[in-house]
Amino acid sequence: MVDPEKLDYMVTLKYFTDYYRSKASGSKHYSSDEIDERYQEYKQNFRGRQHTAFFTAHQEDDWFREKYHPKARAARLHHLSMAKVPRYEHFVRQLEAGAFDNVSMDEPPKGDGETAEPVQNNPDHETHTLFIKTIPPSIGRQRLEEFCSTVPGFQYLALTEANPTKKFHRFGWVKFSPNTDMDTAHQQLDRAKIDEFQFHFNHHQPSSTQQTRLASDICNTPERLTKDLATSKALIETLDAEVNGALAEDVVPRFEGERLLEVREASLLIARGENPEGGEADDASVPRLKLQLDIRLAYLRAIHYFCYYCGSECESAEDFARKCGAHHYRRQPQGAVHKSQSTTNWLAGLDERLAMRTDPSTGAELERMGGKSLDKELEAMSLKHIEKVEEGKYRCALCSKLFKGEAFVVKHIRNKHPDAIQVGDLEENTAFFNNYVRDSRRYQTPATGMLPGQLPGAMGYGFSNPMMGGMMNPAMMMNMGGNGAPGRGMPPGMRADPRQMRSYVDLDAPAEGDMGADNNFL
Repeated sequence: MVDPEKLDYMVTLKYFTDYYRSKASGSKHYSSDEIDERYQEYKQNFRGRQHTAFFTAHQEDDWFREKYHPKARAARLHHLSMAKVPRYEHFVRQLEAGAFDNVSMDEPPKGDGETAEPVQNNPDHETHTLFIKTIPPSIGRQRLEEFCSTVPGFQYLALTEANPTKKFHRFGWVKFSPNTDMDTAHQQLDRAKIDEFQFHFNHHQPSSTQQTRLASDICNTPERLTKDLATSKALIETLDAEVNGALAEDVVPRFEGERLLEVREASLLIARGENPEGGEADDASVPRLKLQLDIRLAYLRAIHYFCYYCGSECESAEDFARKCGAHHYRRQPQGAVHKSQSTTNWLAGLDERLAMRTDPSTGAELERMGGKSLDKELEAMSLKHIEKVEEGKYRCALCSKLFKGEAFVVKHIRNKHPDAIQVGDLEENTAFFNNYVRDSRRYQTPATGMLPGQLPGAMGYGFSNPMMGGMMNPAMMMNMGGNGAPGRGMPPGMRADPRQMRSYVDLDAPAEGDMGADNNFL
């Protein structure tokens, strides 16, 4: 058997166990607890290697830095937060006018094209927009904005995420003011070059039909509605706090979405003759739960371009419409609701993505996911400047001061010689790396030799599941044909990562629920 540490894919616990027990010599015996402890360490190291490989390959890319680098990310967050201010003010006016009093995220009856949710899209927004077919990773947002801004009437540039199946190219939209001559704008920009790359622009043609996505009918049960209400509240608090932090020095309204929604829902409940304090989650409370939840889901979509049932967050209206469509409804139950395995997997994946947004991992949990500990990074750098004189006596090589223990020297170097171990750079680089690891929708380096679908995001790119990874027994390689196509597939009963089913035709498709034929996610 091959040592798991020498393979470039993650093996199963069974393979790992068989390997170590086959290598045990003489009276040496590994208990189940010892094997499990070693396996957890192996998985953590494997994830760390994957993350490091991808990080190293893309840390200088513009799209990667603006998404994860502390300074670039802060600047980008400030820009996006400023764009949210008018959306917030508009939502507050609509809320106070009662526009969201009857909002519903339930699937409308067949043939009923009407919805109580206010339409957020402005038709004029679409007719004064040019579409950029492809943008190479070598050309950053700032240079492209400078290029597009030479055309009179330019308002903003919106870009998608980098696409790993297209060599990390992006596409985008250029928005102009309503009085702009779009034919002239198109002529000025189309086929122009930046660094010898020729850009192609088209008039943006919005879809004539609004896309609608449907979440599993399990989302309409009292238990799930209660859970989603609590999570949506936490999301609003988190996203609003980010905006308030980014705009702390700007003269703008403070985002208080949760407070405003609580005040409005209380007045609606009182008008219905109900107690705003609430009660137990049962069938009788379902309408109340939906009123509370759906107004929050509308807030998340309108202000933060966050689709709850996709677990997807976008930077622009254009990208949000592309990824999530006009609506993401809950499927209406047809009789008793049964939780299938695929639905269970979908809920687990969704809950994990949402939790990683509201409660980012730190400490030991972050390290388990493959992240880095700043203390350990600083210690490793400090050890290079420590000399052991004798047992119980250590010297700082930077100033010759003696200490009784190695730990005391490490602390001394960090406090007295921060430049020698580049504390500032270490803090920035560690935060840069950990921002990437914490992203529930991160890409990662593909592990070779894997069956399609057995690593998150199929070919290794996509969404990493820290709990499950992309595990494979080498014996399963026998199931592959000469061209790498899957043969018999995964053994019966083996659970797949709920986010493995993602297609590369649409990298940003939402997490899927029950995969039965009656489900329509598009």
